[in-house]
Amino acid sequence: MKKFDFEDINLLPKLCQVDSRSECDTSINFGGNRFKLPVVPANMQSVIDEALALKLAQNGFFYILHRFDVDVVKFISQMKKLNLITSISIGVNQDSYDLIEELIDIDMIPDYITIDIAHGHAIKMKRMLEFLKSKKIKSFLIAGNVSTKEAVSDLEEWGADAVKVGIGPGCFISSSLVKTKTELKKLSDISEGDFVLTHKNQYKRVLQKHHYEGEQDLLKINDLPPCTENHEFYVIDKSKKNVVNEENLHNFAFWVKAKDLNKNIHLLVKM
Repeated sequence: MKKFDFEDINLLPKLCQVDSRSECDTSINFGGNRFKLPVVPANMQSVIDEALALKLAQNGFFYILHRFDVDVVKFISQMKKLNLITSISIGVNQDSYDLIEELIDIDMIPDYITIDIAHGHAIKMKRMLEFLKSKKIKSFLIAGNVSTKEAVSDLEEWGADAVKVGIGPGCFISSSLVKTKTELKKLSDISEGDFVLTHKNQYKRVLQKHHYEGEQDLLKINDLPPCTENHEFYVIDKSKKNVVNEENLHNFAFWVKAKDLNKNIHLLVKM
């Protein structure tokens, strides 16, 4: 079987029919609203937060806020006061049902609701979509993620207005591409002495390389791809979040293995 991944896709331009790029219109109608681009940042905690969601909405771009450690009521209230699009994520467990009930009770239903689970083609997804439809709310419903045509068909039948397609691989498999000073290399081809681009946008020399044989237990951390127990995350102490900023981050951040993460203590640093 040949690999066909996002890295293997290349857009091939054809003959240009316009005199100026100003003639081009990339805007799109989606869910009853018009946005400047047919592109949306992933609704991951490491990608988008309330501040970025606000900035995107203010500038006419679509967004989906992630669903982890978010004060949804406060967020929707602030966005509505500014007359901006409200777009949130929920899961499929009881806390999400309770949240929807609360939003209905206080008349804070968002414009867009994304039901966001790792494997979207699931009975729990069906139940949530049926529940949302039964409430007769006016939210545009997005469901995902899925990767088969059967899943897309089912989610549409269950009540989704749009379907998120595409499931990423686990973290740091042997074929993962890493940027070096000279080229993109597969992780398996990285050697000691190579310079690779780090999360701080600096090239660092590889001093050691570790290879794990056989199967290992994988952990699911928030909305990130599954990872091994020894995969390290850059974190800060939650109690320090109000005093940490981009300039002093290096004084507070530290590395913690996935198996040692504690949601009550650690806060992942967005990179």
